[in-house]
Amino acid sequence: MKISIDTFLANKLFKKSKLTCNLSMKGTADSEFNFFAKNNQLHLQTINDYCQQIINTKIDVGSDFETFSCEANLTSDFANIYTSDKLNMIYSADKNIVHLGDKSAKCVVLANDGSDFIPFNFIPKSIVFDVPGNSLWHALNYTAFSTSKESMINAVYLNFDSAYLTAYSFDDRRMSRFRIKIGENCPEFESFFIPKETAEILINLLQDNTVTFEVGQRHLKLSWEDTILILSLVQIDKKTYPDLNKFFRKDDKAEFKVNKSELTKALKLAGLVAKNSFINIELKDKTLIFTGSDKERGSTQNKIECISSTNSGEVQVLHKDLMDCISKTEDEELVFKIKEIDEDKLSLCLIHGNFNHLLMPIVSKDDNEEE
Repeated sequence: MKISIDTFLANKLFKKSKLTCNLSMKGTADSEFNFFAKNNQLHLQTINDYCQQIINTKIDVGSDFETFSCEANLTSDFANIYTSDKLNMIYSADKNIVHLGDKSAKCVVLANDGSDFIPFNFIPKSIVFDVPGNSLWHALNYTAFSTSKESMINAVYLNFDSAYLTAYSFDDRRMSRFRIKIGENCPEFESFFIPKETAEILINLLQDNTVTFEVGQRHLKLSWEDTILILSLVQIDKKTYPDLNKFFRKDDKAEFKVNKSELTKALKLAGLVAKNSFINIELKDKTLIFTGSDKERGSTQNKIECISSTNSGEVQVLHKDLMDCISKTEDEELVFKIKEIDEDKLSLCLIHGNFNHLLMPIVSKDDNEEE
């Protein structure tokens, strides 16, 4: 059984499919491509612990097509260096192999009949709605980075309500919120917890088109163009999720606007000794003073002028966390607020359009020792 795929298209399909593989699980379905026919068209399936992706390649196949699976890494690596315009794939069911390439360059990949691919058991509810892909991408991109395995809930919380999509995430050091209007098709009071791993996959998969949400008992089915992604949801009681909005509503003690390029340079200098620890930022007389220190290496200090500022204040934040949130911004001028989230505890909050990011106060070891 032979199929031929445009080599450029094959590389594009394989790269996309590998995002939902678990390549470390060699010899299992998680590390393989599964090729099957549906409605006489070739489909490509990949799975991992969190989600299942199916791509309709739009390539016509005959009624005699036989389902087969083969190693994702070897198949994609060969296609990537293969120079001919057409990638031939010949599956020999009796020998359990797939021949790739042509007479000038070929590769034999071990294969099987794809029976070890167990699809997710998606049980639909009667809830279907559309979301702009660009809005969903922004919601995940601005939040997925600020949750981690250290968090009690390693997931992005998506909340749909009154024509708005609001995404939240947090760990013990930071929290993010992104809110955007998505239109009248938005459902009332629907919310989901997307595992961080799946959110990061979606960031790499989503395109600027409409995504159809189909809600299941324990899963979500997302569909767009030629792709279907079925993802497992984190199963927790929504009432146990903390109210992050109350932190963003805390009183502002100071505010400043700063040039992004100048801020980045100042942070890089502070990172010479504090890249893996905290830095001290003091706002005083329209000037930002950055201090980084390491007992075993030394210290740095530099200053930049603010574009504008009100009041004064001083915060300590993790250098990496601040750099991470700045990397998500697009404007050349950034606005920060210093908030009092508790008595004598100040935090730094980035305000960037629909995106808010709060860096929790860090207490240095030196301060703990003094206490």
